[in-house]
Amino acid sequence: MGKMESQIEVRMVEKIMGDLELSRRIEELRLDFAAERGKPFEHFFCPILMRDEPAETCRGHVVNEALDSCNVWLPQRKDVDSFYGSAVEADLITIIRNRGKDLADVLRDPQLRRRIRPKLIENETPIGHYHPSPGRPTVDGHTLVRLLDNGEMICDLAVKTSVDHLLSLTDSSLAFLIDADFRPEVTASMIKAAHLTLFKMFGYRHVFSPTGQYLASILRDFFEKYKPPAKCRESSVAEHFLPFEKMIVPLMEVADNLKGTVTDNRLLSVFGGSGSIFAMGVIVKAGPDMFCVFVPGMPNAINTYFSFLKERPHSIAVKVTQWFPGTAGEESHFGIPDGEPNRLCFAVENAGSNDNDASPRTAT
Repeated sequence: MGKMESQIEVRMVEKIMGDLELSRRIEELRLDFAAERGKPFEHFFCPILMRDEPAETCRGHVVNEALDSCNVWLPQRKDVDSFYGSAVEADLITIIRNRGKDLADVLRDPQLRRRIRPKLIENETPIGHYHPSPGRPTVDGHTLVRLLDNGEMICDLAVKTSVDHLLSLTDSSLAFLIDADFRPEVTASMIKAAHLTLFKMFGYRHVFSPTGQYLASILRDFFEKYKPPAKCRESSVAEHFLPFEKMIVPLMEVADNLKGTVTDNRLLSVFGGSGSIFAMGVIVKAGPDMFCVFVPGMPNAINTYFSFLKERPHSIAVKVTQWFPGTAGEESHFGIPDGEPNRLCFAVENAGSNDNDASPRTAT
């Protein structure tokens, strides 16, 4: 009994200390908001909803903590944080954690197959199927099939066709197809991570900048339209976020000195033909993967930025740029190295693909 009491006591202390740290950070943001806008917020000014109103707050991780990328968090509205965690980030976790698993692995795992949704097809035509509950009889006209992998059971499957029809098929006419598309969920998760990264670096100066307002509008409009998470469907995520997918590119190879912007304050400055910076690349580490989120750079180059997203070139000129927060003896500033920019190439992954399907190979 004494051991249980001590465990409860430790948990209570952790909760209290956690609440105190959350409150302390909100007060820091209150001062930052006042410095930017002339007066403090009353409750908490949400950098996504762009509103100050009564709402429960929580520790909102810049990158979902389930990916074990970093433990950086900021005060966030709990309803907004929970919504995005359920509506989009759960699928991001699925694809990153389970990359490389084969069909048998997917079918064995009930949670994974619900997210991946393998299709059973007959000569390219989908056949209805489901995984029956143990002990429940199969619906009349449906056929119970046991899937095996080298003699080892994978799972039971109820196929919505007759036994005779299944027996008439050849091995080559029946197959599983996995064609899940997680681009919308990855896009949403990366835009949110980039917005919170810049909020962590620059505070409300970022939130009220053109870049901050642009990113916030993307995230806010989705939340307002589809809250709560139960209302949000796969098609909802695709409809809203696929138009922004060209903001995100996976980095196939990354220099050792890039750990993710929220960790090392390093971004990519993207230079146009005139030599001006028209975009910044916020680097987001998600598990073992690294993504670059291109956000607008200088306000006077916004047309160049949107042209870049509309028709991405084969390569761009970039420099790794370091942000140095202010100290007692030095003001905050960007450190951009001298010399010519490096070239970041977009290598086409598949023959016949266009540039919009390309992914950068290196970032140095």
